[in-house]
Amino acid sequence: MRQWTHGLLGDRAGVDRRPQARFDQSQAVLGRDLAPAVPAQDRGPVEQDDPLGLRLGADGQEHLGARAHRLQRRGSAGRERAAGDPLGQLALYLLVDRGEELALALEVVVEGAARDPGGADDLVTVPADFVFIRVYDEERRSQRERNQPMSDMSQRHEIELPAGTIRYREAGEGSPVVFVHGFLVDGRLWGGVVDALSDRCRCIAPDWPIGAQQVAMKPDADLSPYGIAAIIASFLEALDLEDVTIVGNDSGGAMSQVLVTRHPQRIGRLVLTNCDTHENFPPGVFKAMPPLAKLPGGMQVLSAPFRVGALARAAFKPFARTPIPPELVASWMAPGLHDPGVKRDARKVTAGMNKRYTLEAAEKLRGTELPILLTWAPGDRFFPIKYAQRLASETGARIVEIPDARTFVPLDQPGRLADEIAAFIGAA
Repeated sequence: MRQWTHGLLGDRAGVDRRPQARFDQSQAVLGRDLAPAVPAQDRGPVEQDDPLGLRLGADGQEHLGARAHRLQRRGSAGRERAAGDPLGQLALYLLVDRGEELALALEVVVEGAARDPGGADDLVTVPADFVFIRVYDEERRSQRERNQPMSDMSQRHEIELPAGTIRYREAGEGSPVVFVHGFLVDGRLWGGVVDALSDRCRCIAPDWPIGAQQVAMKPDADLSPYGIAAIIASFLEALDLEDVTIVGNDSGGAMSQVLVTRHPQRIGRLVLTNCDTHENFPPGVFKAMPPLAKLPGGMQVLSAPFRVGALARAAFKPFARTPIPPELVASWMAPGLHDPGVKRDARKVTAGMNKRYTLEAAEKLRGTELPILLTWAPGDRFFPIKYAQRLASETGARIVEIPDARTFVPLDQPGRLADEIAAFIGAA
């Protein structure tokens, strides 16, 4: 363990080595043979220690055994991306690549006094095979979490619709922009976009009943794409919104296409980021989900992996270049795992996904006069840009490529997306 720690901390370019005594102290903490040279009242979890004054922390985490060197390589890649800040991007999250291995988390607590040489019992005793050390930049992690859509953006509201209760967040004034997220996420996906756009527009980010909402819909609610589109339309009507810009992402983009072709009355513009179109609904391997959801017990099979936090985080990782906070993923998963009503809703949504809805919408949009903007991350493996190009050729839509992003463009490039939306509606 100590040798691994030397490999992780001791060979980094750019690390200030002057506080050698404190570094030695940290080695004693991370090792298993000495108590730290600090007063007894200051002892505490290793997670809270900052031995070099670099705003670094360390905590006990799950084991990758003989493959621990693999994590060192991942850490090095992060440092190379952070020019001039060799530790700035280092944050190793457990098992995001190895979801089949389960996690054992632990906290290493120092029990010994300052001048007590201590021994093996001074640290929580666990098999050494279950441990590796995660090092992260506290300041950058805090900044990253502030940049994620974790806040309410403004006060949360509720509105009762014929199909059930919809919660939403609203910020800003001016031309209304209503956001439509996709499967197994909620309105917080748009938090960064709302922050960047609300000084120019009235931004409304509902939690649509697409598998992660906190409140279940009525038992008889239609949650097929037609039904979701009708719910969005009734929401616009209930808030008396006119000349609305609809912004859709992922499967929410499919719902948005159905919406503007079946309920166009209050809609002035459509913005689509990477999303389902044509026969690509749902995309790729996800095509197996709807028929499985229709089988007895099918949703239990589909949801089982998401009960393990590491597997849930691994499932979301390919959709964003930006690390998604684990607590955000957990909050997205919780309703569908624990609320019977939301489970029922998730089954309806999953079973209803079918390319016939997006093919029908694409045909109705052919030659449309509705202004459409396609803000697309070109490297997305789930929604390749060829689908945006095809839709643009049929509708006259304009494509704006947004690099350094994946499916969740609102997470990866919120400022750029906000600027494109504002320019599109003439509010820049």
